[in-house]
Amino acid sequence: MIGAPGPPRWARSADGVRIAYEIAGNGPIVVILVHGWCCHRGFWARQVESLHDRFTVVTLDLGGHGQSGLGRARWSMPAFGGDVAAVAEALEARRVVLVGHSMAGSVVAEAARLLRARPLAMVGVETYWDLLAESSPEMSRVVLEPFLDDPESARSNHIRSMFLPDADPQLVARVRAAMAKPPAGVAVGALEEILASREALRQSLATICKSGIPVALINSADWRPTRVAGLETYGITLRTLSGTGHFPMLEDPPAFNRLLEETLGSVLAD
Repeated sequence: MIGAPGPPRWARSADGVRIAYEIAGNGPIVVILVHGWCCHRGFWARQVESLHDRFTVVTLDLGGHGQSGLGRARWSMPAFGGDVAAVAEALEARRVVLVGHSMAGSVVAEAARLLRARPLAMVGVETYWDLLAESSPEMSRVVLEPFLDDPESARSNHIRSMFLPDADPQLVARVRAAMAKPPAGVAVGALEEILASREALRQSLATICKSGIPVALINSADWRPTRVAGLETYGITLRTLSGTGHFPMLEDPPAFNRLLEETLGSVLAD
């Protein structure tokens, strides 16, 4: 289920873009749930329901997504990380766990860098599949070319590829509709930045690992293989969920919530 966003609170990112966010619960630890590429804060509705009785749960719309503002020159991972940091600063949050889905694996790594010692832990969801992979401008051009030729068709096809063949067609349609809303400039610009940020992500994770912040990962067992050797380089622990594609929080919320709660308990015990 993709939740309908409620009335937002507002923070302002370092570049002036207004960031919409919501709060549920009042626990001593703040869990900030960060959506992925072309998504919005409503993608976490079932996780807010599951966690808000023990944590203060925060969801936000990254710049250019959902109800947040536009007007940004580059839809980069550092800029998105600044959006998350701006919300944490607005809340004066001092005990924070950052949870990032897909693209937001890179976003929360940037936010952790900006927040310095404040994060207690970091959890990636459907991200960090191959931290040892090399990239090149030529490889990036192959990925980007369809989005430059026909951005809307490429976006729709890409979203369908994120699900397993037997996925619920109604859920696929709802996700497609939600993810079609960010402007093409935001969608393509963010994708370009994702492809260009792999080395920066590795550097951020190395710094996070060195600082002692525990990092855990929840990935699908069936959609895209995760290269465990890359995770071991940074001390990242892995849990997997069977029977889902790229959106486990939507495709099997009960099973995903159990795994997320188990993961939070583990990283907070470190």
